[in-house]
Amino acid sequence: MTGKRNKLGVGLKWALPTTVYFVAAAGAHFTAYPRFVIAQLSPATCAVVGVLLVLLGACMYAAALVSLRRGFRTGTLVTHSLYAIMRHPLYASSIFFIIPGVALALRSWLLLPMPVVAYVAFRICLPAEEDDLRARYGDDYDRYRNTTNALFPTPPEWVRAWGAARKRKEVQMASLPISVREAWEDRDGPAILATVSPEGLPNIIYVSCVGAFGEDRLVVADNYFDKTRKNLLNGCRGSLLFRCKKGKAYQVKGTLEYHKDGEVFDHMKTWNPPEHPGHAAAALRIEEVYSGAEKLC
Repeated sequence: MTGKRNKLGVGLKWALPTTVYFVAAAGAHFTAYPRFVIAQLSPATCAVVGVLLVLLGACMYAAALVSLRRGFRTGTLVTHSLYAIMRHPLYASSIFFIIPGVALALRSWLLLPMPVVAYVAFRICLPAEEDDLRARYGDDYDRYRNTTNALFPTPPEWVRAWGAARKRKEVQMASLPISVREAWEDRDGPAILATVSPEGLPNIIYVSCVGAFGEDRLVVADNYFDKTRKNLLNGCRGSLLFRCKKGKAYQVKGTLEYHKDGEVFDHMKTWNPPEHPGHAAAALRIEEVYSGAEKLC
């Protein structure tokens, strides 16, 4: 990937359809003036709101550009400042602020769809941009991508934790029956962890670095999660399926938590093999336990 490509990404390809639409819509607007004028709002209102949006977007763009240039100089992946809450703040500033601001300032109905055109172009160009970044930064970018949204700000971890805590209060927690705990300690082979994305897509993986915390949580070490980590950070329910050496299978269902520090994380570090990174601890708060069709608790 060349230096020029690193700096521009796919920005030029993204800007082309947006610019073409702007030229065509603006030409039609002024040719047929005042047919497509936003008459429901006064010129002063459109001008003030439009200019404020453009200024806000310009400040956001400038702040992101400063951080990005520092990253170029040091050759490091930028994950601070605006990049801590979104992966592509340069595009976000244009799509959500600058482009809508221009459309409002010109008081044109034809220009109002322009942010949608820009967003669609961004989604089309995004895979190429992400491939370039992945090629340059490797696993660091994959981890960053899995925990940070592309355009829409990612809620801070404490907000996600608060939401998960509220969900937990609404659900009556259970603890493993003695027979199931004994089976857990006598499990045979890896367990299976199932999670679900916000879109409802299931994801299932084998996990072997597992343990228990207290009477109501089973814990899986996040050593190499990808889609699973993203599902966990978005807050989801899940299940663990395991089999004991006697051949009996058990399924434990509940709410999943993601701990990067604290007592659950520290406890995970005591049993997770040292050759594995142990980025975090995924804790399943037990709500239901099944063995086949039989509900045990």
